[in-house]
Amino acid sequence: MVCWYIGSGLGTGNPYGLAAVTAVMGTVLMYFRLYSPPQHTTTVILSGATFTLVIGYGYIDGHRPTYGNPGFGYEVFYRRTLLVLIGFGVGFIVSLLPWPTSQSRSIARELAGVLHAEADHYALLLSSWNHLEDDVRLIPAVESVGIHLAETLTAMQRPIDNLRYEFSSSAFDTQTCTKIKHSLEQINRNLTIIHILGASLPRALRDRFAKASGLLHHRATGDVMVTFAVIEQALKTGDALPSRLPTPLVVRCLEHGHSADVATLTKEMLRDRQYRTYTVVMGSYLGVLGMLDDLVLTLKEALGESYVVPDIVSLGDVESR
Repeated sequence: MVCWYIGSGLGTGNPYGLAAVTAVMGTVLMYFRLYSPPQHTTTVILSGATFTLVIGYGYIDGHRPTYGNPGFGYEVFYRRTLLVLIGFGVGFIVSLLPWPTSQSRSIARELAGVLHAEADHYALLLSSWNHLEDDVRLIPAVESVGIHLAETLTAMQRPIDNLRYEFSSSAFDTQTCTKIKHSLEQINRNLTIIHILGASLPRALRDRFAKASGLLHHRATGDVMVTFAVIEQALKTGDALPSRLPTPLVVRCLEHGHSADVATLTKEMLRDRQYRTYTVVMGSYLGVLGMLDDLVLTLKEALGESYVVPDIVSLGDVESR
């Protein structure tokens, strides 16, 4: 506004005076734009835009007046300043309001909560495996938790189907969330089976299962719990999974349970109800590990991989060659 009155006085816009003051002011604005601290960049840009609008609208109003022109000098400056202040006020008010969570992020966090409950169930199974027959009171609680998680996952089906109508850039679309939900349902089902049927196994078969599956092996416990934690974190944050994880867990299970004696199946063993229960428990445990492996693959396909670590063995082979 000051530059307008310097270049035009009380007139409607002197082209020579405005050209001279614009050359000087443009140099000043460009200097501040290039050398001012980054936190002042927005202020300098707004000042330059306001200067250009005041000079430009004022000159147009004085030489080519049209309907709706804001005027010149103080009138343009006043309207521009009021517009900027309203913008700052609206921005301040909006910043105080909570940012709404998208449907896909909400569903992903609910799935992460279900997975966390299943990880707790797995930890409870490990801690009580050696004395399941003494903790008969846990069975109703396990059944209740399994039913509750199943109901929670079933209730999420319709919101997951509705994700196809959401305009979102989230990687958790209908197809991905459906796969995750299916895997969580199978993990919940298999954990419940292991806990309930495991309590009916005699101590000898329960010990044999622990040895054959590597259930109580400290490295197996670490592998499974780490996989639970990494998948849960990825569901909460949407971050890519590490390229190296202790998976596939099914293969790890065979490695940790390598010391178990492998018995030849006989008709008598298959007629034994307890041994059939033992096979169901073993199959359910492998199902839990297999579903965790599927979850890792699903999330890597959706979110990608981070911390790509090369295969050390293959690099050694290359160097030896």
